[in-house]
Amino acid sequence: KFLKNFRKMQIFKALFHGLSFTLSLGKCFGFSAAKSQRTLLSTSKSVRLPVWPVQNGLILTLLDLIGLKSAAIWLEDKCGGRVCPMLTSSEDLGKSNPFLLLAHHRHTFYPLDPIRPISGLILPEGFPSHPHRGFQTVTYVMKGGMVHRDNFGVKQVYREGSVQWLNAGSGIMHEEMWETSPWKPSEIEIYQIWVNLPKALKMEKPSIQLFGEGTEDPIPLYEPSKGTKVRVIAGSIGDAKSPCKIAHSELLMLHVTMEVGQKLVLPLKENFSCLTYVRKGKISFPEEKMVETHQIAWYSNEGDEFTAENRGSEELDFLLLAGEKINEPVAMGGSFVMNSEWEIQRARADYMEG
Repeated sequence: KFLKNFRKMQIFKALFHGLSFTLSLGKCFGFSAAKSQRTLLSTSKSVRLPVWPVQNGLILTLLDLIGLKSAAIWLEDKCGGRVCPMLTSSEDLGKSNPFLLLAHHRHTFYPLDPIRPISGLILPEGFPSHPHRGFQTVTYVMKGGMVHRDNFGVKQVYREGSVQWLNAGSGIMHEEMWETSPWKPSEIEIYQIWVNLPKALKMEKPSIQLFGEGTEDPIPLYEPSKGTKVRVIAGSIGDAKSPCKIAHSELLMLHVTMEVGQKLVLPLKENFSCLTYVRKGKISFPEEKMVETHQIAWYSNEGDEFTAENRGSEELDFLLLAGEKINEPVAMGGSFVMNSEWEIQRARADYMEG
């Protein structure tokens, strides 16, 4: 009986080694296991706040309330008037790690707007001087321009097709104002993304990098097929690699546009968080699932491929964010992001002391 069991063990051992050798041989010749797909877990549509100009935003909100949501989406794309901050709840942060905030701005400023001087007294046209500590801001401009100044003496104007990557580190004071013209309407559309920093890097020296249109480092374009364009803001896809040098963690930020009938398959690292936000159109998935315009969606951590299709009637335009998770406590206090409430209080005290 002992010999019989021993022979069985030897057979199983031989089979195991044979399987291991086969897999290794397959890898040597370029063969690998079947890819597994990320699955859609949930979607959400955040509140869009009426601002810049407020009257446009109120009209858009009214259209939403009376059920004319498609008209509101079309009019917002044409005229602006709203901002949508997302990933603001603790539940969202848990799913979106390391991404802390995604804001979609769409605004238009008219020189002869009679309400503009009054609203400007209450709400400035942009974000006057304010502090940051412990994270990074990524500002991607799709229309118009931004004017930046900070306490380190940096002054920048960056426009459509460019990215400002700001590492706040131990602390920075800056202002971000919309670039407007006194003679003609000024259209603005941006994404601003907040990315967390690990504890070891939260108190490093602040840094800033500008790349994209108007700089020596353009945003690379990946075109897997005719009718599909992927602008690589962070990370790399195929031979397209972002010029960003101060990301400090493994990230993937992609601005994707797809014509009707197109399908896109992207490789993703296992266990990276993954989310999308649809600017226009609808992302289609198997089993009739879809992510609609202005919806944010979260996907499973398991799987090494992300697949999206455009089975709609118009161009699909979406942002994909994926990244390595930072498994540390997160404490947020206004524009400070640290690991504990004590560190938030310390940041506020440092700010007050100058």
